Amino acid sequence: MTHLEKTDQDFFKLHNLILQEQPVKNDVIVWLQGDRLDRGPKVVALYRDGWEKKVIITGNNVLVGKGPRPGEQNITIREMQVWLEQQSIPREDIIIEDESMNTKDQAVDVLKIDTGNGMSKLLLVGSSFYQPRAFLTFLKEARR
Repeated sequence: MTHLEKTDQDFFKLHNLILQEQPVKNDVIVWLQGDRLDRGPKVVALYRDGWEKKVIITGNNVLVGKGPRPGEQNITIREMQVWLEQQSIPREDIIIEDESMNTKDQAVDVLKIDTGNGMSKLLLVGSSFYQPRAFLTFLKEARR
């Protein structure tokens, strides 16, 4: 087995472990911006089920790169906020962080936010493919 094959194998083991992890009660849901609202229903379901007290939307309103990829439907932070409000999540429970240009920025900026309730645990909601990277990035920044 080559080093690359071993790395791929380790990544997929970690990926599966993270995706199989059962959520626990947390202080805040962190909704990582994507190019659609596809993560939104999970955020709403977790909030309604009482898993968290606040929702942080993190990302930016700047298109990074040469333009949209095929099938990409860029959404703004504001559109995400409005969508949550349409799902009956009160505005006062939504925190906006709109300056992050990448996952590392999101981790750094979100961990600086004072939610007013002593945030010590958070639940990341992102795409399943990028969830391991987001998890490890937030973990690394939290340990700094």
